Amino acid sequence: MALMMLRIFAMARILDVAGFGTYSAGLLVSGTFCMLGCLGLQSMLQRSMPVMLMRQRSKAALILLVQCLAVALACASISMLASGFVASVAGLTPMALSVGLVHGLSQQVFLLVTVESRSRGDPLRYAFQNFWRASCVLCAGLMVASQTGSALWVLLAEACVSLVMSYATLARNVREARVSIASVALIAVRRLGKLPWRTAFVLFLVSMVGFLHLNVDRWAAAESLAPERFALYSFAAIVLTMAQTIQSMINASIYPMLSRRFANSGMRPTFRLSARISIATLAGSILMGVPSLIIFAQIIEHWFPSYRAATGILVIFFGVAVLRVSDFWSSFLMISGHEMRLLALDCLVLAAGASIWIVLTPEDLSDLWAYGMLAALLAVGHYLASATMAWHLVRQPSTVAEKTHINV
Repeated sequence: MALMMLRIFAMARILDVAGFGTYSAGLLVSGTFCMLGCLGLQSMLQRSMPVMLMRQRSKAALILLVQCLAVALACASISMLASGFVASVAGLTPMALSVGLVHGLSQQVFLLVTVESRSRGDPLRYAFQNFWRASCVLCAGLMVASQTGSALWVLLAEACVSLVMSYATLARNVREARVSIASVALIAVRRLGKLPWRTAFVLFLVSMVGFLHLNVDRWAAAESLAPERFALYSFAAIVLTMAQTIQSMINASIYPMLSRRFANSGMRPTFRLSARISIATLAGSILMGVPSLIIFAQIIEHWFPSYRAATGILVIFFGVAVLRVSDFWSSFLMISGHEMRLLALDCLVLAAGASIWIVLTPEDLSDLWAYGMLAALLAVGHYLASATMAWHLVRQPSTVAEKTHINV
């Protein structure tokens, strides 16, 4: 995690401000592509693979993984074709947009092939997979950035490294399963039509709305601000990227653990576990937030003077980061089968937060605080609403989820 964060700081030092803005916009497009989540199949894989492996159904798990990879490749192909028909997105030309999509595909593939190690409850192997990838991505990015000074070549280099590492991980998974990848691929393609696409589509909508909660402020900033101003906003938003990375790193172990707890014990024990984790993480994040804010401000002052104007929004970003790191209520709602409720809740919070922001936003849209306030409104609303819904569901005498088992 630290290496992946270091690479962003390194790009801010090596590239000029406009180049870092292009790099940040490319990462935004990359993350947006990952939001597709294989049209919901990635969420199904994360929810079902722990139970499949627990029940010794490794071939079925591998088939679902290959189906996710096929859909991801199809989504990337269609998106790149569509990118040729737009003039500019987030300040990127069609060529730069395609590079961002390739980067997103590489991220998506790596996330998919590493679900297996997380699902087996093997965080050490998952940590090493991320460590080697981060090391190679950092080295390749630094070398290309110092030689070319081009944000697009850096994004392409990072994508190539991720794809190579993903291929190596997938090859190991196939060897351990002792199956033929050709036969698995054939079965996967034949059964694509038999997948529960309705459930997948709901999970996709949940992922899409969740992504908007996390990134709608950056998209608004990317479309409204000049590249240099967006670079300032993106640099300060490294705090949010770090928070999301930490949360994902923790959730890589917590999500499979909650899935197994739900499969074995039901809803209420799963809620108690997720509540303990959420509250403990919230308390720890608050304690670490103040010194981290001071350190980050000093880093900008001494090492990144070109981005000194971004320090004004660090306070609001650290508050948002605390809430994002400690949000495990959404994981509980997904695992317990309440994705439709979560989707409706997130849509309501998104609509309410955006409406309040539009009413309160200043006329000067070049003010970085305006977009930071949008991120804060959505973070507070989502955290409080999802926690309240989770608590309300387990307080009911009898719920549908209490009788539900993960269908794999």
